[in-house]
Amino acid sequence: MLGVPAFPPTNQCLDGSSMNGANTIFTIHGTDHYHQTYQVTTTVSLLAGARLMLNGIS
Repeated sequence: MLGVPAFPPTNQCLDGSSMNGANTIFTIHGTDHYHQTYQVTTTVSLLAGARLMLNGIS
């Protein structure tokens, strides 16, 4: 499986969370309930997928 960085928008609110320097890992600091949304937009039609991992497990 090929992975690519997920570049966050410049207007992000990371209060209590952070992205690593390569933009490949998003970490939430602390315990609570969170609602995370994301959207993948491509410039051409292609077959693609996305995977969400929790604690390194998909």
